[in-house]
Amino acid sequence: VRDTFFLGMASQLCPQEYGSLRVSMITDPTAFTSIVKSLNTPKGLEAMVTAARASDGWEGVLGALHAVATEVNSDLDGIWMTLEKGRLEWLGALNSAHPLKVILKDALKNDEKTTEKDLMEA
Repeated sequence: VRDTFFLGMASQLCPQEYGSLRVSMITDPTAFTSIVKSLNTPKGLEAMVTAARASDGWEGVLGALHAVATEVNSDLDGIWMTLEKGRLEWLGALNSAHPLKVILKDALKNDEKTTEKDLMEA
């Protein structure tokens, strides 16, 4: 997730380094084959990010992105950590709500007045 965030930002803020990265991914037969095989599949983004990270241009993209962040007095890693913390809290909330959802659905199954809408909302 973090590297996708960095790639998205680099595509806008560091177009030269991002362009070099893209070229290296396309010209590397292994990376290119992996990306093409995963197009329009659930693994497409993962294959692209993996190819980017393995590319010779990856460190250059990260360096340029962090240089831009430093230039504008932005804590890029701090921003990422805030986003990651929020994502983990959200996943924790989803997981903690699941047992309650199961109890509610079971109770609705035993209620003679339950409607299809009730079950769908639960």
